[in-house]
Amino acid sequence: RMNSFLFSCIGWKCCSRLDRGGGPGPPVPYRLYVDSGVVLMCVVSLAPASPLVAPAAFLYFLWCQPLLRRACIFVYRPKFDGGGLRWPFIFLMVISSLIIGQILLTIQMALKQAVGP
Repeated sequence: RMNSFLFSCIGWKCCSRLDRGGGPGPPVPYRLYVDSGVVLMCVVSLAPASPLVAPAAFLYFLWCQPLLRRACIFVYRPKFDGGGLRWPFIFLMVISSLIIGQILLTIQMALKQAVGP
């Protein structure tokens, strides 16, 4: 196990873990949730102005959802999460995207000098 010892001394924990045969991975990074939230915010806020955004976001979620599920199951350390921990972030994301969408739609209608949609 010389390689494992050397990798540990250098500080390459991922290589050391691979040399020992795997083991539990790191915790799920918060960036996974942020990326999906940004795409959802773009869909909700830009859909009234540009309907072509919705199919592109659908393809993103269609492609990335199985990859994220696989990563959460096989790559990252599984940890029980009842969903309550992420609820404030999801709520803030949805409400802010609705507010941004309303602001963008109001600005668009004001620029077109429209009374209604």
